[in-house]
Amino acid sequence: MAGIERIRWGSVGPYRLDQASGWLFALWPEPINHDACFKAAGVEQFGDPDPLWDSDLQSLNERVVSTLSGHGDPRVVSGDQPVKASFLARLLERERRALDPSEHLALVMHDDQFRPCRVDFGPTPRDAALASDGHAIVWIWLHESVAETWQQVLQELAAYRDVGPKTLKWDCLLPESLWLSPAP
Repeated sequence: MAGIERIRWGSVGPYRLDQASGWLFALWPEPINHDACFKAAGVEQFGDPDPLWDSDLQSLNERVVSTLSGHGDPRVVSGDQPVKASFLARLLERERRALDPSEHLALVMHDDQFRPCRVDFGPTPRDAALASDGHAIVWIWLHESVAETWQQVLQELAAYRDVGPKTLKWDCLLPESLWLSPAP
């Protein structure tokens, strides 16, 4: 693969985060690394990630954090510890540096051994970015008071990339452990 060619997004629907109502969107790069879950969901553009693709994904995560920070300061509320830390990782714990929110998202997108990651924006939160399961997809939850700004947010996130909507079978990708529940 030679980097990310386009950004795909989908509107998942109304979801609650904690007790707040909002709307959930999905954002992922194309082509995407081969994955049975994405294939089952209906993704058709696959490729093998290379360093340029990884760099593009990190840039996308940085744009997610930067853009959503317009609604409040980012705060990682989970996702910073491996599910099962190796002995070496436990020994080196003192040498770890604090990861910024975009690095937390990337870590979870690259390795399913890490717990799901949630980054809230604003004190109550007004938005959240979530990742899990080693999938290169960021779930973006917007509070109902800012959900109508999605198209503006999307344009800021996509930067110079081609952007297009796509409907997937969300139940193949949406994990149960993202602190979200479908809105009634």
